[in-house]
Amino acid sequence: MSSSQEQMQDNLPQQFRAAQFTREGGELELREARMKEPRAEECIIKVCASGLNSTDQILRGDRLVGVDMPVTPGQAVVGQVVKAARNGDSKIRQGEHVVAICGYGGAAEYVLADESMMAPLPRRFQEGEHMLEAPVVGWNMARIVVTCCAHPSFTSHRIAVSHERCQEEHKQRDEREREHIRRRNEEMGFKGDGCLAVYGQGGYARLALETLKAMGVRERLVLVATSDKWDSDRYSIKREDVLFLGRCDVREELRKRGGAEGVICVDMPKEHIEPVMDGMRFASTMVVLNPRENDQLQVPLANIIAKCISMRGSPPMCRRDMENAFKMAEQHNMRMPVKAYGFSEGSLRQAWQSLESCAEFDAPVVKVSAV
Repeated sequence: MSSSQEQMQDNLPQQFRAAQFTREGGELELREARMKEPRAEECIIKVCASGLNSTDQILRGDRLVGVDMPVTPGQAVVGQVVKAARNGDSKIRQGEHVVAICGYGGAAEYVLADESMMAPLPRRFQEGEHMLEAPVVGWNMARIVVTCCAHPSFTSHRIAVSHERCQEEHKQRDEREREHIRRRNEEMGFKGDGCLAVYGQGGYARLALETLKAMGVRERLVLVATSDKWDSDRYSIKREDVLFLGRCDVREELRKRGGAEGVICVDMPKEHIEPVMDGMRFASTMVVLNPRENDQLQVPLANIIAKCISMRGSPPMCRRDMENAFKMAEQHNMRMPVKAYGFSEGSLRQAWQSLESCAEFDAPVVKVSAV
């Protein structure tokens, strides 16, 4: 270990500042937290930036099993490893800049993360605005990739992983199953291969569409916009493929496009979700990525049963999924729509309010420190 690495470990504080919810439904507070001893497979990261996501609302509502108040939001961070894992299986070393999925605890000066859930941060994302975009790439974009790879209707880290899993399931169907599904769709009035829909609004919806395009999905992309706060020009698809709920017959518009083979929900399915499911194909899939604590999930069971619709969350992610998401972002020169907030109690509450109210097109990212 070099002298600089030894100094880095020696300078680890016993206490540090963290944004915390101290009671169910309470406001974020900036409080002192105690440094925990990491497990053998965990690293200690000095946090530079942490993304906030509506999934964090589960924490505020005290809904995450095994996690007690006070609790710190922030599921993805970028920062510097100040203490490497004692029993790691990768080449991540002390002093390295990384992106990490920590589950919670990211909106703090330091966080623990399992080494298997972090990846080296590409040079492009180590400074400036690109660094603030990195938590969004590591969490939101990667989940879409995983989603799309898990089902036949998706090609495109959270967005991407989901697509991979769907493709794998499709390959397991034999020819008779595929013919049965094709025939049932024709009987329901769905022709051709159908379309792939994103349900939501704002920057997360645009990121989902851009990720799917970068992955080369063969289906036509459609946005079912849950708000008309932002014009269709803000999204990266044709104007006629942006369907505003309440302003058009979403059911009929999806049917015109062959029906939705898959729907990726970057917002909670709630009001007006029934016309969307009416426009979904037989044996299609809906993936829900982001819950909202104060909204009730509204899903018409008749559609799910009659059409054999699968409904799920995103599959688990790993280091490989994050690496793939960053590789894709670099190859296609993708920019993430983010807005930076400072690490003060007032700024943290502003970031949280923006998240809850969907007041901003851009995703809220907390800039904790310079590394």
